[in-house]
Amino acid sequence: MEKRNSILTIIAIVTVVIIVDAIDSTPTGQTAYRVPFPLFAYGDLQSSSSQPTVKLAICNSISCNTNNIISLVDTNATTPSLMTGSDNLPIISYSGTDSQDLKVIHCGNKKCTLGNTITTVDYNAASYPSLAIGTDGLPIIAYLYEIFWFDHDLKVIHCGNKKCTLGNTITTVDANGDTGWMPSLAIGSDNLPIILHMDLANNDLRVVHCGNVYCSLGNNVTVVANAGGGGVLGRREYDLDVGSDGSPIIAYVDRQTSLPYKLQVIHCGDTACTSGNTINMVDNGGGFASVGVYPSITIGQDGLPIVSYHDIYNGDLKTVNCGNLDCSAGNSITIVDLSSSFGDSFGTDTSITIGADGLPIISYKGVVNWSTGQVKVAHCGNKKCTFGNTLTVVTGTGSSNDDTSITIG
Repeated sequence: MEKRNSILTIIAIVTVVIIVDAIDSTPTGQTAYRVPFPLFAYGDLQSSSSQPTVKLAICNSISCNTNNIISLVDTNATTPSLMTGSDNLPIISYSGTDSQDLKVIHCGNKKCTLGNTITTVDYNAASYPSLAIGTDGLPIIAYLYEIFWFDHDLKVIHCGNKKCTLGNTITTVDANGDTGWMPSLAIGSDNLPIILHMDLANNDLRVVHCGNVYCSLGNNVTVVANAGGGGVLGRREYDLDVGSDGSPIIAYVDRQTSLPYKLQVIHCGDTACTSGNTINMVDNGGGFASVGVYPSITIGQDGLPIVSYHDIYNGDLKTVNCGNLDCSAGNSITIVDLSSSFGDSFGTDTSITIGADGLPIISYKGVVNWSTGQVKVAHCGNKKCTFGNTLTVVTGTGSSNDDTSITIG
């Protein structure tokens, strides 16, 4: 049964707004990249006539506000998913735009500028990858595979080595319906992959708990919610992480009723989300404003969930810090990046993680004056992002930038 809770709304006080690295170049006098600063991958389309590319931004400070390095990963590429591999080097899965081949780049250095290995791991009609590193230290990728335009499957690749160049195992894990849309993959507390995805034919959110590291045997598929009609709005309408109690936790936008959309959180009752799940509404936009799209969820240093997401109505980047494990009480909502001008919008395609200082850091897309695309980073000044935040435009020169994926390297 859904529980509804009261929410305290707080507007963040932003102390610093910085624009750096607005072009793809390494600044003169660049200091050495030092871990564990953030790095994030993003899709970049300079114009409607140019090739889409995937790029990697390597931050040179904990707030990404100085001397960032931006490296071109690949052309004709989109929808990147980034992790730091077991060798402490970046690894990115993404989809090619020409034939929709699924590709993996294993970077040869921290900056992804030398010794990179690009491998095509599946061919034709493979898209929207979600990447994780298994407990065996090898990459695992969940992705959408097209059979026909109206029929899709959820597939998983378990790489045979850290570069995914040899011994890969591909498994179809859910073919029941129009499945596999925009999966979100994590490694569960039982060391097995767990995947959130959508059956678009029925608008059902499904969780696949894999029975082994290859997802080839003993998988369990559970419908955890119906997200409502209207199709997939954007790159992501839902996200999954594993809570501090070992159970998966899911943030998603609920479109079951007419506008407004609202942000909801599912706390699973067990490691496979098969029973005891609870659903709580965490932001309904005051009952009139649509919110909750492009959610990204992580677990804070206090062991409680934090969700970043977009307020469609106001064009703002927001976060909600949950007051308990299932987000049923004590939640705090913060406007992190306020859209103060007509034609501006911030907070699409968010990706959130926890920095080395224990504070949230978010990569996301912004649009200024209806057309000027930006990739931005918000480094929160406290765990609730209510003051001392640093907002940085990492890149933005009239380009359309999206599909961000952040981690700490």
